[in-house]
Amino acid sequence: MLHVLPRPAGRFLVFSERGQIPGAQVDPIFDGRAGSIGDKVWEVKRESALPCCYWKKLPFDTVLLQTKWNTPKDETVRLIDQVRAVRPEARVIYLDWFAPLHLPNPYIFDFVDLYVKKQALIDRSSYATGMCDTNLVEYEAQWDPKLLPPRGAGVDQSLIDKKLYVGWNFATSSRLIRELSRKHHENHDRLIGLHCRMHVPDTASTWYGHMRRRCLDAVQALQLPNALIETTRVPRVTFLRELRASKMCFSPFGYGEVCWRDFEAVLCGAMLLKPDMSHIETNPNIYLPYETYVPVRWDLEDLGSKCKRYMLDEKERLRISRNAVDVWNSYVSEAWRQQWGAVIARST
Repeated sequence: MLHVLPRPAGRFLVFSERGQIPGAQVDPIFDGRAGSIGDKVWEVKRESALPCCYWKKLPFDTVLLQTKWNTPKDETVRLIDQVRAVRPEARVIYLDWFAPLHLPNPYIFDFVDLYVKKQALIDRSSYATGMCDTNLVEYEAQWDPKLLPPRGAGVDQSLIDKKLYVGWNFATSSRLIRELSRKHHENHDRLIGLHCRMHVPDTASTWYGHMRRRCLDAVQALQLPNALIETTRVPRVTFLRELRASKMCFSPFGYGEVCWRDFEAVLCGAMLLKPDMSHIETNPNIYLPYETYVPVRWDLEDLGSKCKRYMLDEKERLRISRNAVDVWNSYVSEAWRQQWGAVIARST
């Protein structure tokens, strides 16, 4: 429950959710990569923060807060109020670890000093006008308007400009970094042409099910030789073994655009094919078109031509996959610390 690590300056209290996905956002704080984060770091599981009096005695000056997307507003506000009562001068930084690009709890902007999201729209205007549960549902609704839910509340543009900051994505997961260091990308024995193992819900009546079924149909229609196209789940060790034997990996969107599979493909040396990410800001940016990944149209009309081109062009395929590894390595070795410093500076 509690970690204390020596750091150069500053005292940080982290209310974390932990788990695989939220953990990626706080892992580097505790694994020694955040060299400038502070001289003390304490971690308390967020769910135990309200009844716990211990943290109130700690001499923190900055709070990092994670919640679940459906944590009741009253509970979140009460915890922030307790922080302000104990340390009125403390900075409160909210860490949004959620998959979608929208802001599920826009009220939080009124209570924190900085709102750090692991990915955001480059065009911030949608945050002011309000969005659906995800921008992806708006695209899928062109096939079935019934998929489109009501838009949520927007956030004042001045608060977006002042407080919204794009932090770091799955690249800082301690597990992924360990796997990246094993240099699986250097494997040259690649008998699988295209890897596409993805979960497809039984029903297409939801936007997610509709999107995944559309992607599966498009890949199957290509009838590519030596392709692995499956919908069943396998143990992760098997999944990574498949990727290490693959030349390319098609990674459709999930509940958000940035996916675990993107980084798993990169660390395994499979060139990443993915719906165009040019609307996204995220760090590290392993989505540089034709430099670190190959974008395809959202309607997948060019998926076949892209697959065939890079299946034949081994030199270009390897260049792109190796560039992605280099971008990731550079970020976790140095750039993350610089970005962390920018987060702290902006929250003051």
